[in-house]
Amino acid sequence: MVFTIAIYSIVLLLATISQSLAKNILPLGSAKQDEPLPPSQDPFYTPDEDWEASEPGTILKTRSVTIGSIIKLPTPLQSAHQLLYRTTNAQNQPSYAVTTVLIPINAQFDRLLSYQVAYDSPNLDCSPSYTIQFGAPTAVDDPVLELSILAEPFMLAGIPLSIPDYEGIESSYTVGTQAAYGVLDSLRAVLNSTDITGIQSNATTTLFGYSGGASASEWAGELQASYAPDVNIAGAAIGGLPVNATQAFPTIDGTSNSGLLVGGLNGIANAFPPIAEYIEEHLKPEFKSEFDLAMTMCAASVFNSSDGYVPQLADKNISAFFDNGWAVVSEFAELLDTVWVMGQHGVPEFPMFVFQGTADTTVGSLGNATDLVQQYCNDGAIIHYAQVAGADHIPALFRGYPRAQSFLMDIYNGVVPDKSTSVCTNILRGFTQDIESSSTPDKINPPQAVPTFAY
Repeated sequence: MVFTIAIYSIVLLLATISQSLAKNILPLGSAKQDEPLPPSQDPFYTPDEDWEASEPGTILKTRSVTIGSIIKLPTPLQSAHQLLYRTTNAQNQPSYAVTTVLIPINAQFDRLLSYQVAYDSPNLDCSPSYTIQFGAPTAVDDPVLELSILAEPFMLAGIPLSIPDYEGIESSYTVGTQAAYGVLDSLRAVLNSTDITGIQSNATTTLFGYSGGASASEWAGELQASYAPDVNIAGAAIGGLPVNATQAFPTIDGTSNSGLLVGGLNGIANAFPPIAEYIEEHLKPEFKSEFDLAMTMCAASVFNSSDGYVPQLADKNISAFFDNGWAVVSEFAELLDTVWVMGQHGVPEFPMFVFQGTADTTVGSLGNATDLVQQYCNDGAIIHYAQVAGADHIPALFRGYPRAQSFLMDIYNGVVPDKSTSVCTNILRGFTQDIESSSTPDKINPPQAVPTFAY
């Protein structure tokens, strides 16, 4: 399960400053267009006949769009495009999704950043391809805020962005395999869109994501070698990883984030009909309207703290919604472990910067990121790992982001960690320690074993 709702507490300050702009959203794109239709009503999200026979990553439709911003941080865009592309769903059947491509002024078409937004929703109408468009309701404004803050430096550097709806048309929230396919096939599509976007087919490509977006990026790293070996990814920077989502149910039920359990169950039900049937059979009728909130609302809104399925379901005992408690988790344990637990499908073959707060109360109890990094290190991955001392989920994002940005910019500038060294770098409280993969240490040294530095 991906838990990123805490990000809204940070952007609330920005939202307060910019609230007077909410009714006059400033366009980032260059072309004027009417108010967008939500994906559930927009014919663009339906491919033409015989699309199933196309190869994954095939572009099925294209259009130009206008991107909106509710804060005064807009980067002028040369253009903005959307690509409907063929992908694969969690049951390995043909599917499709949309990615939005932002081309900044003075674009460097030999570069590409795939930015995985944390949209945390099983509701198709919360997909970023809709919510970042000019004219979309402010209740679904959060991806624009995230991009305006964290993607801004890359766009100012002229780097085109691809923002995929990695949950696919099924809105398979929390399903790691489908998120991976959605990311990888979006890259296939974008790198084959030169005549539409101008992006070169051999563009240096990196990934970025935090929390929910980091989960999609990490899964893409696991599955890239087996699913999309033709996609050349130069590196990734990810943070706030929910390593083992199956641990969420006993951990956050009854907490302020308990609504995300409902979001996750709806997402997994969207992907797997047997789970949907099981949930329908055991969901108590008196809780159906609350359980369905995740299918009718987005996760949360910075402009209204009570708007969204997560605040609506905060502190509720979700296990009480079912006549057999959390039996769904044990009943489908093998399947859920396959799509909810990281580190089982392969080793990332490109360098990664991974950062995690040592006091993360949002994802800290959902598996151990240090153990996952160590596993990958032992298997020969190149990972620069930063534990952000004393930081909770959102402080870790803002303290770790400068290094993440620097890591990716170095890659774009030709400074790439040497894969032949097979070294993982563990950064603890600002202290750097090299760990040779060949030595296979039992554990990465804990933070208290090294000097304390500000990070």
